[in-house]
Amino acid sequence: MKNIMVCALSRSLGMICEENINLAKNKLEELGYKVNFSKNSHVTDYFISSSIKQRISDFHNALKNKDVDIILSVLGGYNSNQLLNYIDYDLIKKNPKIICGYSDITVFLNAIYTKTGNITYLGPTFHSFSMKKGLEDTITYFNKAINIDYRYRSTSLV
Repeated sequence: MKNIMVCALSRSLGMICEENINLAKNKLEELGYKVNFSKNSHVTDYFISSSIKQRISDFHNALKNKDVDIILSVLGGYNSNQLLNYIDYDLIKKNPKIICGYSDITVFLNAIYTKTGNITYLGPTFHSFSMKKGLEDTITYFNKAINIDYRYRSTSLV
């Protein structure tokens, strides 16, 4: 079983209704994943996010946590670029994890890949798993991507 840590790298869980949080968590658990939420993932400010310090702390704690296999972004948004100057790239190199998200998270993922060479995943966010229809392809390719042997992660999944 792979362990997922849901982190608010941009927008927080405070933007998602409780029903959708439960739908996404239950879907991931049905697929065999253990789902946990970072300490500040529900915190909401004027930007429907938590502070830079809280978001980067949650991210770094997820990297340090030996039980975490996957860091899954809550959502996209518009402020993950605020984190770029605070990312501990050496910590990522020492604790490589699967890091996945899309939209605003793309800049975050590209910075990590550029600075560390660690393969990141432009893929679903936690909220994506709350969809009631059309989720089959997302699940198929998410599972393929995160279960591929690390040595072959750059291999095409199509």
